[in-house]
This record gives sequence, structure tokens and C-alpha cells, in this order.
Amino acid sequence: MDVNRIIFWTLFLGFGGPSCVAGVMWLIQRIRFRRNACSTLGTVIGHEQKTCEDENRHTTTFYYPVVEYQDASGETYRVVTQVGSSWIPYPGNPRVTILYNPNCPEQSVIRSFDGLWLGPSICIFLGAMLIGIVVLDWIFKFPIN
Repeated sequence: MDVNRIIFWTLFLGFGGPSCVAGVMWLIQRIRFRRNACSTLGTVIGHEQKTCEDENRHTTTFYYPVVEYQDASGETYRVVTQVGSSWIPYPGNPRVTILYNPNCPEQSVIRSFDGLWLGPSICIFLGAMLIGIVVLDWIFKFPIN
């Protein structure tokens, strides 16, 4: 076994394993949230803008929907979602389905793939890909120089 291969495996497993574990834990948390969440309609009343600048001074603006909804008791909540994008995701103040924690209605998401499953999916996919590369290397012994 050469040293380069051991370093390669250690790095890929060192990132892939924790990424998979974190993704699975996040997925379990989302499944529990989805199972216990209440559903209601809300209205996207605007977008919060956050601008980021990279090392080359290129700026990117992200838009996070601001949603207003009422819980089962009729109390109104206004929340900024945690999932944003570089384009305005909900133009024109549409009505959206909101899932919220009945014990803490401020904890809410727009019922969509992005809001519920995108984060855990990315973690699990990247972790599995890194682990898969190590397994393929172990089976086929690719040349590492």
C-alpha cells in the first residue's frame, strides 16, 4: 500500500463519512419535522436581499422569500425563509403552502423540495460520491501519482 493512496483514502473518507452522517441526521430531522408539522397557506410578501462578495470582488445577491401566514390559532407570523436563490424565487406575491412546527410556529418552511430536502440530499450525495470513489479505487487500484 503506497502512502499517496492512504492519504487519498483518508481525505476522501474523512470528508465523505461525516458528510453522509450529517446528511442522514439532517434527513431524519426533516422527516420528523414533516411528520409533526402543521400545514397552512401563506403569502410571499417580499424578499430579503443579502449580497456576498467573493475574493475577486464579484458580488452576488441572494433573495430569501419573506412569508406571512397564520397558525391554527389565528396568530399571524412573518418569517424570512432559510433557503434563498440568486433570482427572485416567488415573484408577484404568490400563495404558498407553509409547514410549521405547532410548538414553535416561527420554525417554518415553504413546502417544496428546496425547503425540505435539498440540503440533506446534497450532503448525502457528496458524501456517498466521495466514499464511492474510495471503494472504486480499492476495487480497481487506479494509478495515483
